[in-house]
This record gives sequence, structure tokens and C-alpha cells, in this order.
Amino acid sequence: MSFDLPQYSITGPAPDYSFEPACGERTLQQTPSSIRPTTETTFIRKSGSITVVLHNQEDGVRMPSYGRAALIAGSLLFDSNDSICEVVLQA
Repeated sequence: MSFDLPQYSITGPAPDYSFEPACGERTLQQTPSSIRPTTETTFIRKSGSITVVLHNQEDGVRMPSYGRAALIAGSLLFDSNDSICEVVLQA
């Protein structure tokens, strides 16, 4: 079985797009954004002689988290680096 597509013609340029509805328009449905708002809170956790510092965390969290494909920003601080040969970070 074969179908013929209807004829289309260009009637003009595409309308302007805006994230916010214009006067007289309304949002019918919206998908929640997967982009987390950046925060200025820093997560700090010390265990033995190592301190982990992670930026852009929500205030008061017990466990740091980042969204999918997010840039992880922070530092590892060592009380002494005399015996450190290698540092490996693993997801």
C-alpha cells in the first residue's frame, strides 16, 4: 500500500520563538528542566587525612550529586603527600 504525501508550500518565515508565552498565550504542558540551578554551596567531607571539596551543591545535603553529563568541580586535599603515588577517581 502506498501513500501520497500532501503538497506543501512555503507561506512565510517561521514565527518568532520565546520561552515565555506572549500576551494572550498560555502554556499547555511543560517538561521539567533537567538542568539544575547552579548554587554557591560547597560540600566538604574529611575522612582521615583526605578532604573532599565539591562545588555547586545544594545547601545541607548529606551526599553530593551532579546531573547527567554535568561538570564535576572540586578538589582533593591531602594532609601530607609524602606517601601518595597515584590518585584515581572513579564514578
